[in-house]
Amino acid sequence: MGLRFMVAVFVALVALTGRVTLADAPTNVSLPDLANSFWSANGLKLPTKELVDAVNKAKLPVLDSFGHKREIVLMSIASEYAFQKMFDIFLTSLQNITFPRKDGSQDNLAKHLVINVMTSGTIEKCTNVANKYGSYCVSFANDKFTMGNMHVFSNDFYGIGFTKTGTILDGLTLGVDVLFLDADQVFFKNPLPYLLAREA
Repeated sequence: MGLRFMVAVFVALVALTGRVTLADAPTNVSLPDLANSFWSANGLKLPTKELVDAVNKAKLPVLDSFGHKREIVLMSIASEYAFQKMFDIFLTSLQNITFPRKDGSQDNLAKHLVINVMTSGTIEKCTNVANKYGSYCVSFANDKFTMGNMHVFSNDFYGIGFTKTGTILDGLTLGVDVLFLDADQVFFKNPLPYLLAREA
């Protein structure tokens, strides 16, 4: 009886694992196609108006330890899978890091975050969550990306690198300093004073 039960459980787990794997299978996005999507006939694509507007709203004026005036934007990327996981916790941790503005009112890091959304059809989901924290979502979607987990060493996974690089370059193109954050991080302390005290 015990052996039969164990066999039944094993069979059920195998069946379940198979189902999850199929549902979560990567799309095998073509890396050359993905790389080409960052280019136009005239060269590297410029940041979209949507991104320009978001960065202008999110930028945080600061003075570093060397007396230089700088503008910083926190940037991240997210996908449909991220919204099912730690995205809310990530934003909450940034919202919990507060500091005073010049006028004495309270500010927080979440209000200076721009999120590039990688997967098609999920910008609304990002906006619904981010609006609660004062963050900004921008579509950076490629319809070839899987809606599920981007498995390590899959083309989707490597495609994250293109998206991160494109996100950072777009921010730098707009003349701001970019602090890129992964959306599965949790912050307990403001990282900016440490960075601004150095020539970062």
